[in-house]
Amino acid sequence: MHFLLLFEKLGGKVIYFGKPHPEVYKQSIINKGKKIIAIGDNLKTDIKGAINMNYDSLFITQGIHKNEIQKEVKKKTMENHLVDPTEKAEKAESSENGETDNR
Repeated sequence: MHFLLLFEKLGGKVIYFGKPHPEVYKQSIINKGKKIIAIGDNLKTDIKGAINMNYDSLFITQGIHKNEIQKEVKKKTMENHLVDPTEKAEKAESSENGETDNR
């Protein structure tokens, strides 16, 4: 990629092809009147390209961002299931006293 930037700096014409650059979508443009959906596993290229072209998109979560997504899901799951230690102590004390929690 560095050689492309150098070539461009020297005045050479570089045509970027691939998502998210619009050239990759030119084939879909000729399909006027048809529903188009971009499918991909990369937020920075596949989904960004779809957004740039105003296309619907389908994000594949088992692709290159899989580990990031799994970490985030695990983090959110832990946050949603954490119990306040004082609440836990109160519940234990209540059950020792024969009280029930009717929430």
